[in-house]
Amino acid sequence: MSSKVSTKNKILKSLSQANWKAFLFFTSFTFFLWLILQFTKTHKVDYEISIILSEIPVKEVLSDNQIKLSTTIEQTGFTLFKKQFSENSISLPVSALQKKDSAYVFQSSLFVAQIASELKLSLDHFSINTKDFVIPFTIKSSKKIPLVTNVNIGYAKSFASYVGLQIDRDSIKIAGPTDVISAISSIETEEVTLDELRKDKSGKLKLMKPFSDVVILEFENVNYNIEVEKFTEQSFSLPIELKNTPENYNVLLIPERVTVKFQSSLEDMENISEEDFQIECDFNSALNEISLLIPKLVNQPQKAIRIQLEPNRIEYILRK
Repeated sequence: MSSKVSTKNKILKSLSQANWKAFLFFTSFTFFLWLILQFTKTHKVDYEISIILSEIPVKEVLSDNQIKLSTTIEQTGFTLFKKQFSENSISLPVSALQKKDSAYVFQSSLFVAQIASELKLSLDHFSINTKDFVIPFTIKSSKKIPLVTNVNIGYAKSFASYVGLQIDRDSIKIAGPTDVISAISSIETEEVTLDELRKDKSGKLKLMKPFSDVVILEFENVNYNIEVEKFTEQSFSLPIELKNTPENYNVLLIPERVTVKFQSSLEDMENISEEDFQIECDFNSALNEISLLIPKLVNQPQKAIRIQLEPNRIEYILRK
């Protein structure tokens, strides 16, 4: 009895597996036939096309250089499937559009045949749903404005530069709608930090574009250069020259001399002497209420940098 039950179960299991395989085969075959039918069948679908306007006159700024067209195409499923992987944009010179006052007008009816040809479609199977497009434009104006560098420089100890950062251009021409560029007074470079410089440094600085995309820059980068030299420090104790002293008075200065500290390259330091500096106190600029004069450096050598005067206030006493 047990043997008969076991045989019966085996037969049922075998039939069950056979039915499942048959069902799977039938379903797959049916889906494959349906898929072939869909690919060979003609479908009518909506299809978006981008018209990219080209050859825009240099002096004109378009509000948009792209037109989105809603179209209907009638093709087989296989052709529609291939179009998913093809380019759906067409380039069109702006001169092909009608020009009215301060706008270009795109009339769909005038370009149906051209667009169908570009898409390799017959007119019987293609139509444009969108009617007309109006693309306003403005006339560009231009002006020249200064460049502003945004570079933070740090030198290694005992190193410096006479002139610091130098760029190959100090101004730039920009173009765009008058109302936009009138608000732009300068163009900044990208922010860059250079630390511990001990040798010459050069490179490029990217210009930061204005807030508006319709503004065109003459160029996008500037070259920079920094000449770095090893510097040393020197100091001189110098006399003070008085200017506009009160008549009939003798002036006593406290102190009578000022120390000037400065830096220069090792090579140039040999050619700098006390006679290259001139320090002056002008009584017309005196702080009379507290009897103080402000020493000012009125003459200095070109190769002296980071100059400091000590003290920076001079007391005085007037005597008859």
